[in-house]
Amino acid sequence: MPPLRALLVDDEFGALKHLEAMLADLHAVQVIASARTLDQAIDAVKLDSPDLVFLDLRLGSAHGSALLPLLPPSCAVVITTAYKDFAIQAFEAGVRDYLLKPIRPDRLARCLERLQAP
Repeated sequence: MPPLRALLVDDEFGALKHLEAMLADLHAVQVIASARTLDQAIDAVKLDSPDLVFLDLRLGSAHGSALLPLLPPSCAVVITTAYKDFAIQAFEAGVRDYLLKPIRPDRLARCLERLQAP
């Protein structure tokens, strides 16, 4: 199975680099772009439609959920956030998983296994 092409969206540089490093160890995902603002994420989606988006909900003054209607229906979304209080709304909006920061490698691996399951 070819790797999922992923966009990483997080306003925290350290969090982006941490997730990118964890994904580099897993061959299931190829990071095609990263964004630190909602505008950068929108531009990345327009440039190259990803299969998967790891999306932080708090992007400075913007809310990451504003990206959801702009994604193709085939795109899986995994929320990456430090706030557990958005989980129900996220799943109601159709996200595939919800990872709390700091993201643990074993939790990320389980998330990717579920995304790749038929």
